[in-house]
Amino acid sequence: DTDGKYADAAGPELIQLASEAVADPKLLIPELSWLVTDEAKNGFQFGQILGQADDLKLWDSIISTWIEAGVQRSDFFVGGYLSAWYVKNVALWEQLLEFLFKNSEIRSSVLGLVWRSGMTDHIASTLLAMAQRREIDPKAFRLFVYGNVINQFPLGVIERVVDLLLEIDDANAPDAALEIIDSRLRSRPDEMGGLSTRIECALNLSVFVEAETRGHANNDMLLYRWNE
Repeated sequence: DTDGKYADAAGPELIQLASEAVADPKLLIPELSWLVTDEAKNGFQFGQILGQADDLKLWDSIISTWIEAGVQRSDFFVGGYLSAWYVKNVALWEQLLEFLFKNSEIRSSVLGLVWRSGMTDHIASTLLAMAQRREIDPKAFRLFVYGNVINQFPLGVIERVVDLLLEIDDANAPDAALEIIDSRLRSRPDEMGGLSTRIECALNLSVFVEAETRGHANNDMLLYRWNE
């Protein structure tokens, strides 16, 4: 803004800010502490524009600040930056995410970056493998229902995620399994054949058969959906 500080802006103003930041990173570094939080209302858009213009020179500063933000970190700005790399160089995008997944302290937060930036078969399989090793909560796949990102997953990964949710000892897991299946079939009804047995398995679990509603806010809705 006129005081020399980064402020929320849109369109041409963000493009100009990104150009200035790439040309002189010292302008951006002091502002990263709030850009990586929810304070940056146009964080995703600015991050995306910045990612389009940058050649990863700013990445180390961006991600280290994001990690240091702790519970205040947001997936908007960094997710936007990564979404640009998903388009520019998807193989490098995968490498950046895999590096972040190695850090157990931020792993759950990295799921939000994936959700906002893109999806590939390789990353989908990586997420499944982490869930199988219990490095991430299998219920976290619920996040990908939003924005229909779940439809970008290979069907085989979806089936194994659902199987995992139906196997684990977690009273809320069947809800998550049915929510994922429901979202998938709304866009891909042709996949009912491969998922129908899993729907039946989920509905036959004691949590539904015995109507044990404790901790299951979505049970009535899901039962109605599959029995209508």
